Amino acid sequence: MLAAFLRPSQSLLNFGPRVKSRFASTLPSVIPGVSSLGGIILSTHSGGTLHLPPADPPVGPSSTGVSTYKKSYLCPSTNILRTSAHVGIDFSSPENPSKGTVGSGPTDIPIPLARELSRGSALRLLATLTSQVPISSIKQIISLRGSIREGHDFTSHGNVINAASEVFIEVLGPEKGVGVRSCSGAGGASGAAVSCEVEVMVEPPVEE
Repeated sequence: MLAAFLRPSQSLLNFGPRVKSRFASTLPSVIPGVSSLGGIILSTHSGGTLHLPPADPPVGPSSTGVSTYKKSYLCPSTNILRTSAHVGIDFSSPENPSKGTVGSGPTDIPIPLARELSRGSALRLLATLTSQVPISSIKQIISLRGSIREGHDFTSHGNVINAASEVFIEVLGPEKGVGVRSCSGAGGASGAAVSCEVEVMVEPPVEE
């Protein structure tokens, strides 16, 4: 009777590969060298690599001689790191437009390209995050907010922003890389087709 109790059921054995895959994953880290996009190279949760663009500097200066806003801010009391919105760029084909409306109309940006813009936004966000803190110190994606300048009757906001979510999952894994999310339509004078911003929890710095 005891032997039967200790013997794993077939249903548990079926989870073997999934458990093994999770333990086989690696913590993300920076790989020495310059990426093909001019930034850093990250090792990912699954053991692959991801090339990032350089991090953007603060925006400005304004007429007062100071930057008008930061690309990110780390709150020292909560260890929450927040970013501003980062416009999506198709790094695989930089000549592709990053401005316009997303949809199915003759002048709209099609969904596959919009997804590339969404992915590019996430790459830019990761570049900003890793310019502030080590990638290994990111404990959890708290929230991801995506905005899409949509064309008439466009309803695939989630499909487009999924491409940004998938980047964070690729780097941080399916637990740390997933937080709450919102997707919305947006207008605005900038004309950016896709932009995203993110909020993450980080490990507090070690006091010396």
